[in-house]
Amino acid sequence: ESNKITKYGCTNVSFSIYLDNPIDIKESLGHEKIDIRLEVLEDDISGDIVYILKERCNTGFGTRRSGERTRYDLINIITESKKRVVIDFTDVGVISSSFADECIGKLVKYFGFMEFSRLVTLKNGNENTMAIINKAVSKRITLG
Repeated sequence: ESNKITKYGCTNVSFSIYLDNPIDIKESLGHEKIDIRLEVLEDDISGDIVYILKERCNTGFGTRRSGERTRYDLINIITESKKRVVIDFTDVGVISSSFADECIGKLVKYFGFMEFSRLVTLKNGNENTMAIINKAVSKRITLG
């Protein structure tokens, strides 16, 4: 078997990690970890996370389930990045009331209106889309 290792030029490294000892990743690597998934969404000028809805939501904008998936993705991005998130509606012609409620309405409920306003900006939504979102958020705030 040692011939196979030599033949293919492999190296075998054996090590142990003792879980009772704390590990400082920043110190070990010499820098903080970088989340590539978030870094590609970051605007180079503003530093904001730009969430282009048309690119991120591959299940469409017509169902409650699609809105739920998008909301979970946004919650993860908002909490992990600790940066302002711009939800960009470019090339999104129409969204359903169900999608708007499940995604944006419940995001507002999750973070609270003031915190949502601080963390999230909606951009490039057409008049109809923004009206549907406003109605969904109003209902969600009123109903609790």
